[in-house]
Amino acid sequence: SVLAVTLYGCTYKLFSEGEEVTLRCRDRGEGKDHVWFIKSKRTEGRIFSVESDQSMSRVSLYYNNGSLVISNISLGDAGEYWCAVYNDNQCASTVRTVLVYMEPFGIYSTFFKVRCSVLSVLLLMLCAAVVAVNLRTRRGAQLSDHTHT
Repeated sequence: SVLAVTLYGCTYKLFSEGEEVTLRCRDRGEGKDHVWFIKSKRTEGRIFSVESDQSMSRVSLYYNNGSLVISNISLGDAGEYWCAVYNDNQCASTVRTVLVYMEPFGIYSTFFKVRCSVLSVLLLMLCAAVVAVNLRTRRGAQLSDHTHT
């Protein structure tokens, strides 16, 4: 699920890779058209119309309600998205949404992977220590048996 926060008229949406994100354009109405623009890592900081960006094949534009849906979102999709609503060749309003990549939590997170690796190493060290103690105990028992006979 995508978390959205609006601050000072700008919406920030946090996402993890593979999710589907829906961006909405406000002030859509009768006789008004809209266009979506993007500035992201994928566009190397340049502003492009979403319709003209060939790398946005996972994007669906819905002209009836002004929404933009990005499926199977990836890290490269992070960036700024603007929806400009216009009529009679004049801009009526703009909406700015910033997509921010959120490190996943759970089994896919970096923290989990590092923790699992560390725990695996610790488990191997524990096994080696148990084997060493077991061998030492057996040698001690064998030596004491030899000295008693």
